Amino acid sequence: MILNTPLTHRPVVEKAESFCPSNIALCKYWGKRDQTLNLPNNSSLSISLGKFGTRTSVSEGVSDMLVIDGKRITIKKPEHIRLFKWIDVILGSERPHLYINTFSNIPTGAGVASSASSFSSILKAMNAFFGWNLKNSLLSHFARLGSCSAARSLHRGFVHLEAGSSPNGEDFHVMPLSEKWNEFRIAIYYINIKPKPVSSREGMNLTTATSPIYQGWVEYAEQSCKEMIKAIRAKDFSTLGGMVERNSLMMHGTMMGCNPPLIYLLPESLEALQQIRAAREQGIEVYATLDAGPNIKLLFLEKDEKAVKQLFPEADVIAPFLSPF
Repeated sequence: MILNTPLTHRPVVEKAESFCPSNIALCKYWGKRDQTLNLPNNSSLSISLGKFGTRTSVSEGVSDMLVIDGKRITIKKPEHIRLFKWIDVILGSERPHLYINTFSNIPTGAGVASSASSFSSILKAMNAFFGWNLKNSLLSHFARLGSCSAARSLHRGFVHLEAGSSPNGEDFHVMPLSEKWNEFRIAIYYINIKPKPVSSREGMNLTTATSPIYQGWVEYAEQSCKEMIKAIRAKDFSTLGGMVERNSLMMHGTMMGCNPPLIYLLPESLEALQQIRAAREQGIEVYATLDAGPNIKLLFLEKDEKAVKQLFPEADVIAPFLSPF
């Protein structure tokens, strides 16, 4: 199995640093076929967020230490436990103690994939710190064990995550698309940046266990992924935007079918969605997507950037193919 690749425990540099962008899923995955290996039930497609992400430094410490955005995380905190448990899976218990310092310029736990950029940047920093020199194709398997979305954050631009069907994940792979779309724009409209009341992991488990329409979602999402890739290659923004918005709303509809219903949207989210629909009727081609949270991500082209800024003046606009990685 690919995850049995032996890795050295001996650092080759005093400190290593890495940056990885956050990403948003254009075609979502929601739910996993294997919790231990973190294997998703369906494939997904994402776009990276340019300069928005996480920078990490890794060095040796007298004990395992985690600092997030300047704040030391104690060993009993879930973030500390989850991170070093993941590192132990990769390296084993004989590894040296690590001092990990991360800084993210995006909110944590608010549905903008902060964990994806965090795990991927930590992994890339460890790759340099220990001198593994592993390619992203192999790193993606290790990143997946921390956060499935982290496997996508190893790359820039459009990224296709192929879920595969093998029980041990051997056919799982992540492939960046070669297409660049300089006119493509994203804007993040923050409605509520507080941590979610139900984590994505808990929400996925509830959905797969109780939503009667879940299997239909998996089949729909798998097909959507293929169709979106075709639209990207044709640079057919109208088709892509419509599919992205429907995919997002289908996922939230599937969650609302849970027992009890899982609702991440807030009244302000629905108001923004209505505003976006009204804008399209006026000739402004803008589409929405939402991950597991209330915040809206807007998709549009350069030609409509001024109009979108007027509609959502507080939104952060990103040109993913023009931003430095």
